[in-house]
Amino acid sequence: MRRDEPDGVRAGHHGAATAEMAAFGVILGVHAGLAMQSIAMCGSPEQKARWLPDMARMDKLGAFALTEPEHGSDSVALETSAALTGANGC
Repeated sequence: MRRDEPDGVRAGHHGAATAEMAAFGVILGVHAGLAMQSIAMCGSPEQKARWLPDMARMDKLGAFALTEPEHGSDSVALETSAALTGANGC
């Protein structure tokens, strides 16, 4: 170990830690931003009561999947559209 390295840290390990932190950020963003927020904004009272408490405690994790027949998971090329149907836009 070099003198300027803290105990337990080796040269070259910084990249792995940075990648892991970035991956955790994506997981947390999808969980809280896409999954929980969608349920909070558009879910029925029953869905909110069923899912949000466990998700807030991280006992259940939210996920996101995207596919379209002609484009797979290419979110830029999507052709599907939606229309507002409810009073709250959900």
